[in-house]
Amino acid sequence: MARFLCAGDMMSTQLCTATADEIVCEVVSRLRASDQRAAPVLDAAGTLVGMLHEQDALRALLRGVDGGGGPARVGDVMQRDPVGISEDTPFLTLAHAFTAGTGLVLPVVREGRVVGTLGRRELLDAALSLFRTAPSREAAVLYLSATDHPAPAWLGTPHQAPERRR
Repeated sequence: MARFLCAGDMMSTQLCTATADEIVCEVVSRLRASDQRAAPVLDAAGTLVGMLHEQDALRALLRGVDGGGGPARVGDVMQRDPVGISEDTPFLTLAHAFTAGTGLVLPVVREGRVVGTLGRRELLDAALSLFRTAPSREAAVLYLSATDHPAPAWLGTPHQAPERRR
């Protein structure tokens, strides 16, 4: 069976989700406690409707400092209609998405449900791990550029990215 480095190998499955009507500070507290950088925002049916990133929380903080008012709600500052990725999205596609400014953390979606998140940090961790274990730099580059080639013997099967600090 062909194996290549893809989103499902690197994603975090420990989700910190939010709803649009929650207060931003409460969600940020949960994000910090779970060492996450973003929360998928779900509606009552569990459908992804947005993403709340740390950057959005800072924006809410600045609004409160600059304009006063009540506590900011997630729905007021979240990124709406986020781009979801599948578990089989290849490494290079992810790298291009992140460098194009798609987001800091992307939701990983299976059959319409969020099953994980993947950030730039996880992508870099997996690449570093690959470069450390590859027999040569060229071998690592070749593997990272593959989208449907079998994993080399030196990598092991299936590839497991290093455990993310939680």
